[in-house]
Amino acid sequence: MGRKPKGLLQVLWGQGWIDVMKLNHYTMDGMQDAFGVVSKKFSLKTIMDSCLDFKQEETLLQSMG
Repeated sequence: MGRKPKGLLQVLWGQGWIDVMKLNHYTMDGMQDAFGVVSKKFSLKTIMDSCLDFKQEETLLQSMG
């Protein structure tokens, strides 16, 4: 049986970026309030962008080139 790749939530949780008490708030693009305003505080994409180790990581394409 093969291993499944980790999702963004699992990766960020493993690095301590996720508040487990607010786990249901996290989405790919952020949480939307009653007025339709999106909070990037709970955006998995925004949080991942702020991680320096991922910014400095070379992509597979870059390493092969």
